[in-house]
Amino acid sequence: MTNIDRVWVTIKLTVFVLYSASAQEILPLEEFLAQVRSNHPVLRIAGLNIEMAGANRLEAGGAFDPTVYADLDQKTFDGKNYYTKPEIGFVLPTWFGIELYGGASNYRGSFLNEEETTGLVTYGGIKLPLLKDLYFDKRRAALQKAKVGERQSENERLLVLNDIMMEAEQFYWQWLQAYQDNEIIRQQLIATRDRMDFLRASFEGGDRSVMDTIEASTQLLGLEQLLLSTQLSQIEAMLNVSTFLWDSDGEPLFIAENTIPDTNLLYTIRISPLIGRTEGIAQVLDNHPKINAFNLKEESLEIDRRLKFQSFMPKLDLKYNVLQKGQFSNVFREQLDLFGDNYKYGLSFSMPLINRTALGSYTGARLKISAIQLERDNNEVLISNKIRYYDAEMQNLLQQIQVMETALDRNRQLAEAESLKLRIGESTVFLTNSREMKLLESSRKVLELTTKLGKSSAKKKNALAAYR
Repeated sequence: MTNIDRVWVTIKLTVFVLYSASAQEILPLEEFLAQVRSNHPVLRIAGLNIEMAGANRLEAGGAFDPTVYADLDQKTFDGKNYYTKPEIGFVLPTWFGIELYGGASNYRGSFLNEEETTGLVTYGGIKLPLLKDLYFDKRRAALQKAKVGERQSENERLLVLNDIMMEAEQFYWQWLQAYQDNEIIRQQLIATRDRMDFLRASFEGGDRSVMDTIEASTQLLGLEQLLLSTQLSQIEAMLNVSTFLWDSDGEPLFIAENTIPDTNLLYTIRISPLIGRTEGIAQVLDNHPKINAFNLKEESLEIDRRLKFQSFMPKLDLKYNVLQKGQFSNVFREQLDLFGDNYKYGLSFSMPLINRTALGSYTGARLKISAIQLERDNNEVLISNKIRYYDAEMQNLLQQIQVMETALDRNRQLAEAESLKLRIGESTVFLTNSREMKLLESSRKVLELTTKLGKSSAKKKNALAAYR
């Protein structure tokens, strides 16, 4: 039987004894993490942030919504109708910076301006930026940044999820260690009490001195004090795990007193696929939310850079209307002559003579992109080194466990032999107690190293962003 098999048998026997004493329920790690993933308030807030980002994208898209308008301006004075100016129309923005619009007016009155046409006039037109804002403008930039922001919110949720799940799993391992440590000491206490009864009976029979019973009682008191300490640690660890548990209504949950962690993990963690050299770190980084956060930030800054580049260009806008007396459909009954008759157009031009504002803002945008790229490269190295370190740490811990299990097996043989020699009068209580304390120390050390292995596994999953 190998050392791992011996420890596994010991664990199963311990669990069997406990279940014989009382009905206990196991809270598996995956079930615990699934509950955290579903209802933890921090993760629910991250989900709300995604919804808010979607609302921001919807708001930014509103800049391209068509609008209708109506206007009425009328003046009467001293019995005279100065003017009545009803007008109705619509504006249709497009993705390419072009605005289409149309409308109708029916001006009447005795004192209209000379350039205003009386009667029903309908029109359709276009507004076109010829230089600045032709390829990119604030509306398109706002919508693109809102879409990037939505992806950033989802990526931020993954980052928060990985941190919360790692912390939760580490607390679960701490609870498992406290529980199993308590059971190891409890079993040792049972054996010590049994030996105390033997020594008391031997003393009463005149085979042992009073010093032997005092020596045994001292050992017993020390174990009782240690058990009380581990019981408190178990309660604290269980409460720490409970802080991660919430129901679907947002109410905190508490672990029942008869609930225990899954002790099978003390064996299965040693054959975890996470133990071993991780290959393909480059592929991990390609889909890592921490790196994606910098990529999305760079994408957002690139949108700013493109928008700021437009400030270098002169502003030249063309506005053209086709006019028609009466209904606009009459336009299509005749040969359309855009610049022959019944039209209106305009050109507007502006350009800063010294464009320092544009130069400064554009340069700043480029520098921000360079800074983000450097920060991303630095984080790629940090994440890669973290993964490599946790690889080495897990392998090292597994080797330490194997060494300590060998020591545990030998201490167990020594303790059993010394206990047998004590009963036949060939050993002392002091030496037997020393052997058993070494056995207890080895058992707790194996548990401590196994717990560290589990916590290291959680850290590696966090470094790999494996929680999804």
